Amino acid sequence: MTEAARSVATAPVRHRDVTWEDPLVGAALARDLSGLDYLLGIAEGRIPPPPIAALLGMSIVRVEPGQVTFGLDVGEHLSCATRPWAAPCTPPLTAARRTPPSS
Repeated sequence: MTEAARSVATAPVRHRDVTWEDPLVGAALARDLSGLDYLLGIAEGRIPPPPIAALLGMSIVRVEPGQVTFGLDVGEHLSCATRPWAAPCTPPLTAARRTPPSS
């Protein structure tokens, strides 16, 4: 066994616990709110975010008419760079921004 294989075999296992709230609560509120008010409610903590946000570590940083800025907890759990047998991936995520198309 090579030294690299030996170190992989003895590396500690990592865990990531995820908790979330009932997604039907937020979905029910979304029916009666504008998109802007719904996203503001999530950003301000009045409305629970969708479970996928908890899984990925996403948050809403800022909400304005026509623009929302999301945050993402970047960590080792999102990287495939340490798995050479996996499909090619992009370098570790540091920031993302989506801008609306020009009118």
